[in-house]
Amino acid sequence: MGIIVLLLVAAPVALAAIDHAPAQSGFTHPLNGDTVPGKQIGDRPVEHGSVVIADIDGNLANGREVVVGASDGWVRAFRANGSKLWEYRTMACAYRGWNLGDDVIRSMPTVGDLDGDGRPEVVVGYGSVMPVSESGCPADNRGGVVALNGQNGSVKWRFLTPLEDMNGGILTGVITSPGLADVDGNGTLEVGFGSLNNNVYLLDAYGNQLWRYRAFDTVWSSPAFADVNGDGRKEMIIGTDWGPGNNPPGGRINAQGFVYAFNTAGGPNQRREFGSGYLWRQQFDQVIFSSPAVADLDGDGKLEVVVGSGTFYPTGGHWVKVLDAATGAVKLTLNTPGRVPTTPALGNIAGDSKLEIVATVEGGHVIAWDASGNQLWSVKPVDAFNISANFLEPSNSPIIADLDGNGSQEVAVTVWKSVVVLRGDNGQTLGGKTLMAWHPALSTPAVGDMDGDGDLELALGNAGNEGEFNGKGFLYVWTDFASWLKSPAGSNRPYSAPWATIRANAHGNGLVATAIQVPGELRSLLQTGTTQ
Repeated sequence: MGIIVLLLVAAPVALAAIDHAPAQSGFTHPLNGDTVPGKQIGDRPVEHGSVVIADIDGNLANGREVVVGASDGWVRAFRANGSKLWEYRTMACAYRGWNLGDDVIRSMPTVGDLDGDGRPEVVVGYGSVMPVSESGCPADNRGGVVALNGQNGSVKWRFLTPLEDMNGGILTGVITSPGLADVDGNGTLEVGFGSLNNNVYLLDAYGNQLWRYRAFDTVWSSPAFADVNGDGRKEMIIGTDWGPGNNPPGGRINAQGFVYAFNTAGGPNQRREFGSGYLWRQQFDQVIFSSPAVADLDGDGKLEVVVGSGTFYPTGGHWVKVLDAATGAVKLTLNTPGRVPTTPALGNIAGDSKLEIVATVEGGHVIAWDASGNQLWSVKPVDAFNISANFLEPSNSPIIADLDGNGSQEVAVTVWKSVVVLRGDNGQTLGGKTLMAWHPALSTPAVGDMDGDGDLELALGNAGNEGEFNGKGFLYVWTDFASWLKSPAGSNRPYSAPWATIRANAHGNGLVATAIQVPGELRSLLQTGTTQ
């Protein structure tokens, strides 16, 4: 349920009016006798796939790599100098167009050392949002999750989501970002995700199913991991959809969506039926496409869960909810002018001792609140051609980082054909230069120190929209923000990045560590968008 189709109408490009932000060397292309940002990486666009910056080859001496999945199922990794490290095709589907359900990768690859051998893996969810019979994919080519060797892209394991559940057994895509966490403290990482086949899964580091939960509807939300009850074991927090025709054991439920905190113990191959196996469940008046963010917002030593809504139902979901992570009880309702299918970002944008919340909202709004639920600012940013976004796609979420290294944290968000950078304290658009991405973009950027020089690069996957590059896959990487962004100085550690990706970090665990929120704190854990 909840498939979104948008029409992307190209606007004329006034090349002479664009003052491009500096591009990272190796991530440019020629255009009309000039060299402009953006590197062609494939024949098909990157529509919904968000990027991640991380050390995937286990060699920080050559910098961090950037990884992105394209609409036709190719996953590609590039070094800091723009050279290709490897590529791998997750699914052999005939790509006809993302709006026909052939957008095979709609999430962010996640990165971590799954098995504790000192070598990182890249974990990717993939699959069509359409029934197999209506997509460009072979009938036996199911969606799932694949773990790739970070050094060369070879397959370490693959988990295919079964054709076993509702919807006639025809949906198998994993359109969420797999979350990685060591849930039991044994030194290896578990992998959590939801599928369009109506199940939530937890796998071990080797791709074996520990348990699955029958959610009774599709899952568009990506998981977060945190110890919400203080028992020393991390729980998995994730949202699910709920349709009006669902009839689970025990009778119908008057709900449109749920957020769960699952007990991660169990397995192997444990089958949890609807209504069992979780610590708590909270129901809402809208499906949950949004992915939860977890942190101690107010510094009281207790975790909160922050989550938006979805867009399947025409009404309901005009909010961001703040939940007590231990019980699921609603602590705050942050009212919004539209629905919020995107993932909230958390960071110390006000420069105080607490974390703030930033969300992109239907209708093109970007809104910030403090930890008590007071609205700090609301803006409607526009791109280089004065066009705003609609923020109806779960993949179009904000990130938070100190891009120019002066102690204040900025908010970066994709708006139509540009990435727009906003002042964290008041939402004002920053910079005299443009992070122009040429094609209407629906994904979330990421930041990280790719080249090891101590500052941050910002990357975005998208497409070309001019001449021979029209519709081709492109990867944009911008750098040297300190030379032009001109944000006011702040008290955070320089180049801190509390929400560096659509899922906070390269592990995709949706968690902001407490140390990050303290101004000037030397223990800041995500200084350059690293995995932990």
